[in-house]
Amino acid sequence: MVMKNNILVVLLLVILFGFAGCAETGFKIKPLSNHDTAYLSLQDIVGLMLKAGLSDDEIHLYSEDLRKVLAKSGAARVYINGEEEATFTIDDNIVYVSSKSKGIFIYNLRQ
Repeated sequence: MVMKNNILVVLLLVILFGFAGCAETGFKIKPLSNHDTAYLSLQDIVGLMLKAGLSDDEIHLYSEDLRKVLAKSGAARVYINGEEEATFTIDDNIVYVSSKSKGIFIYNLRQ
């Protein structure tokens, strides 16, 4: 009987930790390696995030983080609740954006 209980406890723990590992939540910015980088103005980064379909709260909380990632690595993927929401890539003075909810668009940093 004790052996069955131990096996049951181990099985339940494996299941519990398995689900916990899969339940990625929240907002995440993943840097991507790119040959070009740019330090975007606050106006630029807010406009890009709005056009990509991110919420006002997400922009308020994470715009500076995205700005730093693009300045350092030149590209970033934004995940919301574990799903890719948008990709931002710098190429010369152009930012290419691919958004799950808003499609693909480009932004010229010179304008």
